[in-house]
Amino acid sequence: MTPAHAHAGMSIIPAMSMPTGIFLVLLPLLAGPGAVAAEELLNHLKWTDRLESSGQPGEDQLDGLVSTQFDMVINLAPPQSEGSIGHEGGILGRNGLVYVNIPVDWKAPTPEDFRMFREVLSAGGDSRVLVHCQINMRGSAFSFLYRVVHDGADPDGAWETMTRVWVPRDQWLDLIMTVLRDAGLDWEP
Repeated sequence: MTPAHAHAGMSIIPAMSMPTGIFLVLLPLLAGPGAVAAEELLNHLKWTDRLESSGQPGEDQLDGLVSTQFDMVINLAPPQSEGSIGHEGGILGRNGLVYVNIPVDWKAPTPEDFRMFREVLSAGGDSRVLVHCQINMRGSAFSFLYRVVHDGADPDGAWETMTRVWVPRDQWLDLIMTVLRDAGLDWEP
């Protein structure tokens, strides 16, 4: 990704071409504190060498993510969610990571939310990405869908990975089944 504007040593990628509610911040790489092992993150799941998901990292963990080789962090929790860190984008940005917030309503996730997620993740190319929300329910569901719909992963194996954290029900199972059906995939958990 190439920054569109430079001002006082900071670059911001404009979200004009992105759907409303997505914010991208990219700042120059600065030395941060010690490394954070991804496995230490709440409800951590490693989906591929490029994609991992977890619950909300703490401030110290956010500050150390650059040392774990992540290039981008996608937060699926709305900013007002319990446990959110209001300056998360600033913490990650000062350490050279791209930060994207796609605020997914827990009670009403939509295929459009997943489409935005898929576009952002796909645009990241080979970047190593951490997807998170509060406790890795939104994050694992969207990662499951990305692996199956975009990457062509085996749904049974991806489902097994997700269910290490939770088993989607109600509106989340409905979302998963709708996205799979819309992608032409006939699968049942």
